[in-house]
Parts: sequence; structure tokens; C-alpha cells
Amino acid sequence: MNTLNNIIKIFTVLVMMLPVHSVLSAQGQSDNKDKIGLMGKVYDRMTSHELPGAIVALLRSDSSEVAQCKALSRTMYGSERIEEHSDFYLRVPKVNGDYILRVTHEGYDTLYVDYKLKNLGRRERDRLVNGLYMSRHTTRKLGEITFTATKVKFYNRGDTLVYNADAFQLPEGSMLDALIKKLPGVEIRDNGQIYVNGKFVESLLLNGKDLFGSNKNLMLDNIGAYTVKTVEVYDKRGDRSEFLNRDLPGDIRYVMDVKLKKEYMAGTMLNVEGGIGTSDRYLGRVFAMRYTNNSRITLYGNVNNLNDSRKPGENNSWTPDKMPSGVRTERNGGIDYRADNPLHTWDVSGNVQVSHTSSNEDVTINRTNFLPGGNTYDYVYNTARNKNLAVSTSHRFYMRNLGKTVQFSVSPYFNYRKNDDLGDNVAATFDSEQQEIDKSLIEGIYESPAGSMRSAIVNRSIDRAKSNGTGYDTGLSFYSGLSIPGGPDYIEINGEAQMTRRRLDRFSSLGIDYGSGPESSQSLNRKFREQPARDMRLKGKLSYFYFPVDGVSLQLDYDLEWKKSRKLSEMYRLEALSSVDGTRDEELESILDPGNSYVSDARDMIHRIVPTLVFQKKNTKAGNIWIQARFPVSIIHRTLDYRRGRIDTAIVSNTATVSTDLMNTFVQWKLRNPAHTLFLSIDFKPELPSLVDMVDMRDDIDPLNIYEGNSGLKNAYNQSYGLSWNYEKMFGGSKQFYNTLSFYYKPVANALTRGYRYDSATGVRTYKTYNVSGNRSIEANHNFFLYFGNRGQFVLSNILNGTWSNVGDYIGEDSEPMRQSVKNFFLNDRLGLQCQMGRQTITASVDLTRRNTSSSRAGFTPIHATNINYSLSGVFKLPCNFGLSTDLNLYTRRGYMDEMMNTTDFVWNAGVTYTAAKGALVFMLDGFDLLHQLNNVTYAVNAQGRTETYRNILPRYVLLHIQYRFNFMPKKAKSRFDNK
Repeated sequence: MNTLNNIIKIFTVLVMMLPVHSVLSAQGQSDNKDKIGLMGKVYDRMTSHELPGAIVALLRSDSSEVAQCKALSRTMYGSERIEEHSDFYLRVPKVNGDYILRVTHEGYDTLYVDYKLKNLGRRERDRLVNGLYMSRHTTRKLGEITFTATKVKFYNRGDTLVYNADAFQLPEGSMLDALIKKLPGVEIRDNGQIYVNGKFVESLLLNGKDLFGSNKNLMLDNIGAYTVKTVEVYDKRGDRSEFLNRDLPGDIRYVMDVKLKKEYMAGTMLNVEGGIGTSDRYLGRVFAMRYTNNSRITLYGNVNNLNDSRKPGENNSWTPDKMPSGVRTERNGGIDYRADNPLHTWDVSGNVQVSHTSSNEDVTINRTNFLPGGNTYDYVYNTARNKNLAVSTSHRFYMRNLGKTVQFSVSPYFNYRKNDDLGDNVAATFDSEQQEIDKSLIEGIYESPAGSMRSAIVNRSIDRAKSNGTGYDTGLSFYSGLSIPGGPDYIEINGEAQMTRRRLDRFSSLGIDYGSGPESSQSLNRKFREQPARDMRLKGKLSYFYFPVDGVSLQLDYDLEWKKSRKLSEMYRLEALSSVDGTRDEELESILDPGNSYVSDARDMIHRIVPTLVFQKKNTKAGNIWIQARFPVSIIHRTLDYRRGRIDTAIVSNTATVSTDLMNTFVQWKLRNPAHTLFLSIDFKPELPSLVDMVDMRDDIDPLNIYEGNSGLKNAYNQSYGLSWNYEKMFGGSKQFYNTLSFYYKPVANALTRGYRYDSATGVRTYKTYNVSGNRSIEANHNFFLYFGNRGQFVLSNILNGTWSNVGDYIGEDSEPMRQSVKNFFLNDRLGLQCQMGRQTITASVDLTRRNTSSSRAGFTPIHATNINYSLSGVFKLPCNFGLSTDLNLYTRRGYMDEMMNTTDFVWNAGVTYTAAKGALVFMLDGFDLLHQLNNVTYAVNAQGRTETYRNILPRYVLLHIQYRFNFMPKKAKSRFDNK
């Protein structure tokens, strides 16, 4: 494996660099071997805000001074902005004894703290002093100062990207999601994930703390945009890194931190909204939060049947094919809490959430199957009615001692799910393309006179099904860390335990007809029962962190993971009974289909050794350099006991793998003036085939789609090599430029794919998993944002993404499958120009998407399709507290083989707002798709075929809704923040 050899070589070079750096660092530190650095921060006791400029002194027990320094550090961005912090660093003799820390600051009582300096280690260079908290003794009311300044929309504060929320014009009543969508370089993708300049945001925080756990949508949908002061994006240290005051691999999260305005930082906040609209649309929302400096409790509730996140006046990458499908009703509510103490030595948090959703969805699928002997054509009509109930709760307790030598965290959780589903599926396959076909024609095709449609049919299936299931999973994770006395090293123990249970009952009435005559048919009434499937997982990890010299760390982990999974699935042929009413379990046993019932017992034992090397140099003439290499070595022992009909087999697999951790093996180089960042990353991960796919068995539960095992499967290897470059520049106070460029090469060796063999006489597909070579993709991204104008009122932006991929598959017609491949090229370019003049904002954009698909397969028709979307939107503040938001969109599609796909849609959305009671009441009237032009069609193509999907969508509607805002801040808290 060339790739594996290259990774080992890189790691070897990095390790060889360590002794050289150690010698140089040791020489530079020899003069300070008899001294130790005391470091920490100074805070306001009431607000927990830092107090830059405080004077910190270390005194002997007789009050004579050993050393003193000013608690002040500055971060500078260009020549425009300086950010001050209260970091202090006292260099003192390394002598055990009892001392006193004295802290002074103008306007505060002098603070004296007893401090014991003991157990000093030979290799110990620094010691962290617990946070020093000072109390005010005077209050001065300053005269009012009035000034006017241009609102800078975003800037950098050190390594933090800061967005000024007030600089973005939003319609009244907007929630946090509308603000996030306005931020330059920020993208909320279809799955709700947030990306900033192409980098995935792992956590969405409120004032630096988690809210609602990992559910970002709850924050996006419930926090009012009017409460937000800034949105900050940065790499946040976890508890372990904060504990050691250094960055630990795997303990750094890329976060988006929503900072509230000071009037919402303490007290009670309430946001209530209700609305009713045409087409029986409605919504209701309540959000309440009680906030203090060291506690927070939040309650929320939502009910709506909108199934739509659009807002009038938005200008984003939304297109008709992203329109949510079906009619969906949601009801959810929950409570979230958090508390800690002023010294931050403990922290407790948790939440309870309940949700119920019901949906009705109608889907039509037209699929062209690419086959060597000629294409076939599938027409599928599916109706689904689903109800889902979910209850979840998770909690976390964290504790550390004042001296920061021991820390502990425990996190239990529990999730419960219940579902009830009804489905109706009508499908047919033809050997020629059909025009003017619909569901009723397929259902009655054998009752109608013979014709061209009937002579072309290969098969027809009608399936009516219902199912219900329940399941839960529960677990506990913990970690405990200990600082080694007398040195900077650290040891940690982690543990996890998880248990999952699932149960599912399903009934299916399936009728299948083959060819042009109804005489060759099957009628199958079946019951499926999945007895409680049980999964268990235990994991333990021991880690040692070794810090030989400043800027270098070595980490060694040993993981032991055990997993067990049991699944019992039984299929009963009900057509063998004269009646199924009142059927007893013993009667069901007599109609069990052993060939399609099975018991699967899987057990995994994984040993993993993970060496990690980190090299960091900050504030050098060359900028900041960060090199990190992390290469897990795994020994995986897997066993599977599988019984199905006459099959009773055991499979044992022993595998040794070397990989990298995603985004944990990289080189990063940052310059300050000008601000350049260069980032190189490597990701190399094996993908093991499922042992069930390697069982020599045949699954014909669905007679039209049969699955077989393949005992010859190999491991796949997914690789990613990335290079990115960022550039930031400020021109005065109003002109800003941000530019990022990135490239990724992603080859896959022995990619796992599910190919099939097609029987042209019956239309039956027999699927099997194969290894395919040659899969690879190349991605390139370029984003830039330019703010210009004498007041920075113009914004020019361009987001360019391109992907080329080669995707292989195995397909055969009346013969063993042969390798086929399809080459895809995707290009998306979104160019936008925004003008904000005072309280009015106008945005224009053009969004171009180009898709090219080609293949060397005989008979393949290349596809060259282009979508161009033109958009003009505006948000306007009108007299008498009125507001207007509107967007006009022209969506065009050209180049598709099906003329129904080549459409032009003109979509107009508009909203009017009125604010009353000093902003406490907001009346909103929104209209969507006022010209009734929307349809929901998606398009996909790969080596197996081309698929066009049509879904029912929410019809055009008008919604009248009212929002009520209430905020109460106690006088004591208000005075505290006013004097800040």
C-alpha cells in the first residue's frame, strides 16, 4: 500500500524532528531552570468578565514582595482593533513555601489569597493559578457619550471570527436561523449542518455554553435574532484542554457561539408566537429562558404544519428541488438547564425533549436503468403515512478541584422511539419508455384491452404495508483526569457503556405480475416480526500525555472496545391460513418461512493504540505553526454466528489497520500581517465490509429484488488529501476582504458498492455487494467577500464549488455483472451583490449549476444540464413601524432529457410587519409562492441509472402570525451590567 507507506514516512519525519526541537528548547530554557511561571486570569466576581490591567503580586509570608506583573495581554487585528485580556504570568524562584497573592485594580477591593507553592517537580515549568475574582467597592456613573460609527459586519479578534448582529438588516420577528443565513461565508445545508467558509461547525453555543445538546435546530428556531449581540466562530477548548491550559488532540471543537445582548444576559426572557393561514396552515411557538450569571433554565414548545423554513426577503441557495415534501405536522417541547459556581469547579447540565411528528407524503419516481442490452424504465407511485414519537433526555456533571489536579465528568442519556407507518406502493417496469402513464393505469393494466403499454410491461407490483415499532437506547460515558504531581504530564481514563433495544412488527400484502398476461403472478400476504434486537457496547481508554518541552506534546492512547449485537427476524406466510383474525403464536409457527427468517449474533473486539504528536509555535516571526499527526493502529477481531433456513455458519475476521483521525492529522500555518492561513490535511480510513454481506445466502423476501452474499469482499480504503488557503484584509474601518481557496483529492481503494444482475424476462434484480476500483473525486472551492463603499454599504460575494468524480459499479443483464463507470462533473457558482443604505437592504444574486454526466458504456446518452436561478430580494423599514420583505426568483432548468424537467418557474414571496407596544408586539403577514409556480422535482444519476423524483409539496399559502416579546432584568443585575 503506497498510501500507507507515505503516511508512515510522514510520521517518521515528524518524530525525528522532536529531538532537534528538544535540544534547542532545552538550551533556551537552561537559564530559567530554577524558576517557575505562575499563570492565570483575573475576573469580576459578579459578572465573571475579565479585568485587564489588574496588578498581581506574589508576597512572602512576611508581606515582602517576590515579583509582580500586570494582568494584561493584547490581541491586535491589523491597525484597527485591539482586544485586551486579563492574562498574567509571574516568573518566580522555584522554592516551596507559603505565599500570598495580592491583586489590585482601580474600583475594586484589594484581593489577598493564600497560596501554597509545594511539590515542585524537576520538569515543571508552569503552574496554573485558579481564577482570581475581585469585588467592586465603588460605583461611578459616567456622563453620556454620543457617537456615530459605521457598523462593521465582521472582523477578526485574534483567531475568532466575529459577526456583528446589528449590522445585518432582518425582517421584524426573525429568529436566529434568519440571522445565521445572512452571515458572510456561512451556510446552513439541507441536513441542518452549519459550515463557515467550507468548515463544519461542530457545536452551536449560547454564551459559550451548550443549549439543547447537539440539536442545533432548536436554537436556530427558538432564539430571537433581536436578542443577539454577536456571533463568534472559533476553535473552543474542551474541559480537558482548559484543565491543562493547552490544546489536546481531539479536544478542540470548531464552534459557533451566539452572544446575547447585555439586557438578555440576566433575568427572564419570553418569546411567544402564534399564527393561522390559508390551506389550513398554523403555527404556535413559546420560548422562555431564565438566566443568571451561573445558571440557566429554558423551556420551549412548538406546534406547526408548515414544513417550510423559508422567510420572505431571504436571498440564499434555496431552489424548488429543496422544497420539503408532503404535509407534515410537528409538536415538540422540552426543558434545558445548566448551573455552575463562580469558581467554575463544577458544572451540571441536561435536557428533556419530547417530539411527535405525523406526515403524509406522495412520491412519484421515474427511473431509467442503464443496461447493456437496452434500457428499462421503472414507474413508481408511493404513498406513506407516518407517525413518530420520540422522548430523549441527557445530562452531564463535571467537577474539578481548585488546584486543577483532578477532574471528573459523567454523562448519562436515554432515548425512546415509537413509530406507526402505513404505506402503499404501486410500481411497474417496462422495456420501452411510456408516455402519459399514471398510478391508475398501472393498477388496471391487466383489466384493460391489450395494447402497446401492456405488451411492453416486464412486471408490476402492488404492495400495501403497515408497521409499528418501539425502541430505546441508553448509556453512560465518563472520564477522569489526573495531573501528575511535579510535572506537566497528565493521565486520563475514559469509559462508555451503551445498550439498545428495538422491536418491529410489519404486515405486507404484495401482489406481483410478470409479463403481458396476468396468468403468471404471485400473491403474498406476510407478517414480519423482529424480536427485540439487542446491541451492547463497552469501551475503555487509557491515555498518557507527555510534554517534554514547550510547544511539543506526545500522547499515547490504548482503547479496548467490545460490541455485541443480536437480531432475530421472522417471516410468516399468512396466505397459508384461511383467516388471520385471532391467530395465535403457535399457529404462526406452522407457517414460518425458514429461508427468509434468521438469527444473527455478532461480536467485535477492538484493540486500538493511538500515538499522537503535536508541535506548536505561536507568535513567532513566521506566525503560528501547528503540526499534528495522529495514526490509530487497530487490531479488530469480528465473529458472526448466522442461522437462516439450512444455513448455519460462523465467520471469523481478524484485521489490522492503520488510519488517521479525521482533521486530526494536519499542518497549519498562520500569518498575521497580512492575515494568511495555510492548512494541509490527511485522512485515511479503512471501511470493513459487513460480515452479513459475506454470508453465502439468498434473501428473496422481495421477489423482485433478491440479495445474495459475497464471501470474497475486501476492506475499502477511503482517503482524503486537502489543501486550503485563507486570506483576510481590512482597508480602513469599513472595507473588508475575505478570501478562501481549498482543494481536496479523495480516492477510494476497493470501494464497496451494491451491484446487480438483471433478468430481462421477469425484471428481477439480484443484488450483491462488490469491491470496485477507480472511484475517486476532486473538489475545489473558492469563496470571497468584499465589503466596499465609503460606509461599507456594499457587499460583493462569490461562492464557487466544483466536483469531478468517477463512480464505478457492477451491472449485468442476463449474465454476471461487469464493471461500469460514470463520470460526473458538478459546478455551482453563486454571485451576489448587496447594498445596505441605512435601514434598507437590497440583494441581487445569480446562482448557476452545471451537471455533466458521461460514460463509455455503449448506448449511454450523455447528460449536460444547467440550472440558473436569478434572485432579487429586499428588506425595507417603512414609516409608522411598518416593514416590508420580499423576494422575486426566476428558476430555470435546461438540458434534461425529459422535457418535463426543462422548466421555468417564477416564484414570488412577500411579507409585511408592524411593530407595536415599543417592540413588544410584532404583527406579520407572509405570503409564499404567490404566483403558484412551485413544483418539487429532484434528479440523480449514477452508473446504474437516472432517477427523477416528484413529491407533493406544501401549496401556496398566506400566514398571519403575531409575536410577543417580554424581557425582565432585575434592578441589581441591570446595575451590574450598566457599570461594566
